[in-house]
Amino acid sequence: MSKPKQLQAGLQDLAPNPHLNNKKTAPLNCLLEGRNCKKKVLLMRKETVPIDMSSEQKTILGFISKRQLIYIIAGGAVLYALIPIVFGLFPSYIVGAIACVIVSMPILIFVFVFGFIQKTKLHLHFDHYFLIKLGYKNQIGIWRKGRNPKDWMVNQ
Repeated sequence: MSKPKQLQAGLQDLAPNPHLNNKKTAPLNCLLEGRNCKKKVLLMRKETVPIDMSSEQKTILGFISKRQLIYIIAGGAVLYALIPIVFGLFPSYIVGAIACVIVSMPILIFVFVFGFIQKTKLHLHFDHYFLIKLGYKNQIGIWRKGRNPKDWMVNQ
């Protein structure tokens, strides 16, 4: 395949209407036709950017994010491993089913809270907020001033 045909195949989606002959489309048209152009042509892709860059994208079927899908899969795996064990502990099917519902409720609540609920004042999801709160305890300490330990030690 010759170079102009390769270029034409690669730029087919970016090409304007070849029947238009104005100053903006002329360099692109001559590139597609294989002629030499006097002007440099800069071709860039057009990407749509969401309005809010800090929020997570709902990529799975348009209504669930990857983070939420990970929580659902992890919670489902724990329930899948736990329910048969709990169901087998009880002799009656009814009592086993009730026990399974009781055992699964904390896991479902955990997945729902950490996966889907936000702390609206801070614009954070609860899992991120919880990690920040856990790290906060390590940030608290005694700030010292001076080079000698006797100047800043609390327990002397």
